[in-house]
Amino acid sequence: MIEFILENPIGVAVAGAGLALLAFITWVQTGEAKILYLFLATLLITIALVVVSGRVVTEREELTAMIFQTANDLENNQFQAVIDVIYERPSEAVLNAKSLLNTEKYIFSAARVKKIHKMNFSGPADRRQGFVTMNVFVEGRLGGFQGGTPRYVELTLVRVNGEWKVTDFSHADAFEGFKGGAGLSTELP
Repeated sequence: MIEFILENPIGVAVAGAGLALLAFITWVQTGEAKILYLFLATLLITIALVVVSGRVVTEREELTAMIFQTANDLENNQFQAVIDVIYERPSEAVLNAKSLLNTEKYIFSAARVKKIHKMNFSGPADRRQGFVTMNVFVEGRLGGFQGGTPRYVELTLVRVNGEWKVTDFSHADAFEGFKGGAGLSTELP
């Protein structure tokens, strides 16, 4: 319930406005002072919750923003910005991707997050971990190959000094997510 309130200010506003409207209509029909106070309290609580929701940034919102920013950096071939989100001791798969980005063999024309399926968090505050599954679409050129491909991606991240860093990843055909990730790979072309 707290996540809904903090991550959905529009949903909170709609629900609160609905309850306030119901209380207002009831007050107009009955004229009872208690219902008027209920209406005013509902209105004030709704406003307060919308303000809090707009000011608090949850882990989910923070990680989502980082993922979309990294996709934007990749699409604009800002390889150093993409490399900066890699953890200092990444998996072999992430090291391979980093070395390919360093060679600048890839020229991207599109990198979009199509759908984030799942985002889970675990661990204590000082070593918080995140796990994300999503569908992405990348388009670009690698040597003589040019084209686009949809991919299913799983990311493992760790929060270090307030920033999310990628520690591991795997990817597969875009439909792999429907099959539970059985055909995931860490190999890159």
